[in-house]
Amino acid sequence: GARMNLAPPRFVRDTAGFAISQYLSRFGQLFRGIIAARLLGPATYGSWNALLLVLDYGILSQLGLQQGLDQEIPGSIARGDEEQTSRLKRGGVAGMIALWILFAAGVAVYLVVKRRRLAEGWGPTGVLLMVVAVLLQELIFYHGTLLRSHGRIGVVSKALSLQAIAGGLLGIGLVFPFGVWGLLAAWLLGQLAALVYLRREGAAIAPFALMPN
Repeated sequence: GARMNLAPPRFVRDTAGFAISQYLSRFGQLFRGIIAARLLGPATYGSWNALLLVLDYGILSQLGLQQGLDQEIPGSIARGDEEQTSRLKRGGVAGMIALWILFAAGVAVYLVVKRRRLAEGWGPTGVLLMVVAVLLQELIFYHGTLLRSHGRIGVVSKALSLQAIAGGLLGIGLVFPFGVWGLLAAWLLGQLAALVYLRREGAAIAPFALMPN
């Protein structure tokens, strides 16, 4: 009986922590955005928001694979089907990477055909760096899904908080000397910090595979 009483408080604590990390992430982005908008001015800050569209559309390029993993993996783990769980994990990340490669190729072609429209204020370098940010964010989502499915919600919460705090503080600090490039660098560094932490905590349950088994 004592053992059963420990589960609900942990579940509530993990769920609350995950929700707080989501709010912290949104607050960090909002606060960084307010500071950056004041410092950069409307035109320059507008170019940053335009670049963020690459991230938004890039994440959509996974075509629902993330949602599929969210739905299928917990059930597979609950059934104790280790073979299917492994197949879902490897197939999911392989599909994510393959679709990201197609997205990256599409962006590269677009840069050649209509370079000025997409890369205005950044050049191809900024756009391609945000394409890298798409992959990093998808890998963060991938690790987060698997860790939550294995009951490691607290790890995901800490990773999201780390991404928000590191990216937010660095963004505010780097925007002063480097402008919008400081925002982009901080964004990437925040993602890398979160991914390194997730990889350290979840490497055993989140395989990387270019080809599914």
